[in-house]
Amino acid sequence: NFQDYPKAIEDYINDHAAFRNQLLGLNAGINLGIFHSVDNPDVIMGKDGWYFYNGGSSISDYRGKNLYSKEELDQIAAKFEEVNQHFANQGIQFAVVLAPNKEEIYSEYMPEFYTKLSDITRYDQMEQCLNTQTTIPVAAPKQYFLENRERLWYFKTDTHWNEAGGFVASQMLIEALGGQGVSAE
Repeated sequence: NFQDYPKAIEDYINDHAAFRNQLLGLNAGINLGIFHSVDNPDVIMGKDGWYFYNGGSSISDYRGKNLYSKEELDQIAAKFEEVNQHFANQGIQFAVVLAPNKEEIYSEYMPEFYTKLSDITRYDQMEQCLNTQTTIPVAAPKQYFLENRERLWYFKTDTHWNEAGGFVASQMLIEALGGQGVSAE
């Protein structure tokens, strides 16, 4: 198709240009080092070189701007119980792992202009909802991460848990399912 031809040429050049990835990395490094900016609009550059995710609802969650209504929480609890029953009928134990946003754990590194509108987040609402309105085991590492700040639980320049954060969450999941985890120390 003639209309697709310019895009196909651009894709070919992008896939085959010599040193493309190195040049893109160099450009990102220059932008960060000289201009103190990141190339990705989904990345917030926080204090002391910390990066945070700006996509999806992460920032609204952090700020407490998009809390669930009572009706929404009731619907969520009912749906989770439905899923739990579905798996129970098959002899499968169902559990939920709640992953806190990095912004909630390391809020001191967030730029000042991202003010919190509420101390409660959707994470907090979901944890309480699942613990009080369902029989589903829940692994919720947020409080543990907050209470054990001597260790990093997330990568500084990524939104994901590091190995330590993943370990703690997996141990909590094992314990929520009735197993015995090992110490994170």
